Amino acid sequence: AWALQIQIECANPRITPQRGGVNRGARVEKRVPRGYAYRAKESEDAMDPHNIEWSDTLKKWGLTPENYVLKALPRNLGVLSRNDQARLARRGVAIAGMGGVGGLHLITLARAGVGAFHISDFDRFEPANFNRQYGARIPTLGRPKTDVLRADALAVNPFLDIRSFDRGINAENVDAFLDGVDLFLDGLDFFVPEVRRLVYGRAREKGIPVVT
Repeated sequence: AWALQIQIECANPRITPQRGGVNRGARVEKRVPRGYAYRAKESEDAMDPHNIEWSDTLKKWGLTPENYVLKALPRNLGVLSRNDQARLARRGVAIAGMGGVGGLHLITLARAGVGAFHISDFDRFEPANFNRQYGARIPTLGRPKTDVLRADALAVNPFLDIRSFDRGINAENVDAFLDGVDLFLDGLDFFVPEVRRLVYGRAREKGIPVVT
């Protein structure tokens, strides 16, 4: 994750995650201080910091959008400086594939302090995923990978800005997938070279670094 931080900081400074506005395709948006946009899942198991359980927990531990990095991520300091952490909180990463590579990177980068993500995957978890995929667990069998990993990331930082692309990446949505991010992280399957070629090409045109 720390090596990826260097890549993020080298990204074009013109490209920054959207803050406080409505992104295309968002299901529900709730505004919270400091410009973070929280999009709650519509399902009954949505991990929503504004419901009673989460509000009480956040209040008990004194966690707010303003102090989350300071109170939740202090042990990153030393590897990262306070300025590094503040900059990561304003950065966005697009991750294609929520399997053995992308899912783990999403959670690692959320714990590192990255503030916004675009994630994509059209697949659902199945037993064969258990040996290598972060989100593969008995309770997640049959569930969309983007839903599971989005909930896992929000359980680490409920103030994240996350947009899901649950039909994968194609020519119609690749621009939206890369819109506003500072880095593209490739977690695509080996056997989809046409999708990889599409995303790499658009990332290059937009000046977005790629990590694979």
